[in-house]
Amino acid sequence: MRSDVEDIARLRAALADSERRYCTLVEHLPVVTYTSAFDADGTLISLSPQVEGLLGRPPAAFLLDDDLWHAHVHPGDVERVIAETARVFHQDEEFDCEYRVVALDGTERVVWERDAIVRDESGSRSTPRA
Repeated sequence: MRSDVEDIARLRAALADSERRYCTLVEHLPVVTYTSAFDADGTLISLSPQVEGLLGRPPAAFLLDDDLWHAHVHPGDVERVIAETARVFHQDEEFDCEYRVVALDGTERVVWERDAIVRDESGSRSTPRA
């Protein structure tokens, strides 16, 4: 019995260490990374801190307001980005789109957003958990 408890404790420690290393890696990549649900709105689950350097708002702001990302998409690109988001959701495809965003300070930037769909063992889309 003691060995099982020790094994579980070691596994939990290894998992926590792996999560810390993964988070450190993601937080230091020179890109914005995110996870979202597989729903028509692409509900945001997590967002890396690099978004603040890109758009001038902390990740928590986007997690609290589902419409905030689209509010930063350049007005000339909003309809195309929304249409592309809907298309790839309904056709079960990955999003791959270049468009402009406007930061809080008014600076315009071009972003290339590309996602990867996570699937379970049966090939069905799975929603990542935060």
